Amino acid sequence: GANTTKVVNLAESDEIDLPQLVRSSRAKVVLAVGDKAYKLASSTIQKIPIIGAMTADQKANTVSYIAPPEKYLAAMHKLGRKSVAVVYSHQTSAYIRKATELAKSYGIILLRREASSPTEAIDQFNSIKSQADALWLLPDTTILTSGSAEALLRTSQEFNIPVFAFSKNYLKSGAALVIDPDREQIGKIVGEGVCSIIDDSSSILPHRDPYREIRNEAVITRLGLSKTP
Repeated sequence: GANTTKVVNLAESDEIDLPQLVRSSRAKVVLAVGDKAYKLASSTIQKIPIIGAMTADQKANTVSYIAPPEKYLAAMHKLGRKSVAVVYSHQTSAYIRKATELAKSYGIILLRREASSPTEAIDQFNSIKSQADALWLLPDTTILTSGSAEALLRTSQEFNIPVFAFSKNYLKSGAALVIDPDREQIGKIVGEGVCSIIDDSSSILPHRDPYREIRNEAVITRLGLSKTP
């Protein structure tokens, strides 16, 4: 018969027995949107493919809300950056571990500082700004609020430090370059993945790049960033 969809909103109920719900609805695939949903589904559901959308995790069965670290590192390298400040929390620590391993091959050193609050993030950046030739902002809700982002961008501008960020919203605040997730592309990738699982053809998402690099040419020119390393 026709395929049906059941939507569960975790914000409305924490008491949900997800494995029982999946069994009773005879689900063929679970689509988990957001970190909380993906963590719950991954840790409780077995034997049924799970697709994660808009997650921090970067796996074959997820589409992340942040571009892979190598895309950022390549962009930084192209603009001649060598010492990149990055403040992060436990939320993005796995991402930063991977980025640190990859950074060497781009000739980049990541000046990493861990923080557990927005105020601490600002303090940590202030402690390394004099050594940094770029600041990398991550979508890390533990430390990045509109207030802390504004403070970090303002300090970066004062010290002529280019900012690499994750959303086009930061371009108007003076970021030099952003790598923005294209939500429409992410929707298509997830949709195709769900269809191919239901058709029994594959449980891996189609390999397409849903991230757009947008440069702020005015800032890049003003800071005199080299076009080539």
